Amino acid sequence: DIYYKGKSVTEYDPIELRRNILLVNQSVFLFEDSIQNNFHRFYEYCNLPIPALSKITSLLDICAIPLDPAKSVTNLSGGERQRVFTAICLSFIPNILLLDEPTSALDEEVAHKFMTNIKNFCKNRGITIIMITHDTNLIHDFSDDIVYLKKD
Repeated sequence: DIYYKGKSVTEYDPIELRRNILLVNQSVFLFEDSIQNNFHRFYEYCNLPIPALSKITSLLDICAIPLDPAKSVTNLSGGERQRVFTAICLSFIPNILLLDEPTSALDEEVAHKFMTNIKNFCKNRGITIIMITHDTNLIHDFSDDIVYLKKD
């Protein structure tokens, strides 16, 4: 069983749960549009006010993706797409952010900057990060608690 705030996740309304816990998978969904319009479309889908361009730019910087928000996501690399989606997820200020291999498509320098920024952003806002990774450097450099899963 999986529990969230003392209750089984099966006891929650799935929509409520999805607003509190966001997953950034290795293969993310983005609309084939500009970065800015992706933010807009996700916010429209959630019936929330569209974030200001300055907020979008700030979140892209936090995610180590210094691209013009008007740039199309169509030709972005997998790592760039994952970081754009991470920026969108962070903008919602979830209670928990699940990261699946967040740096697998990044070089060491960008990975370190990205994870440092993400950890600081989340710590300052009370967001819990749960990260799934095989990268031992990432585990030891950015984890407060470590759970190892292995097959018997």
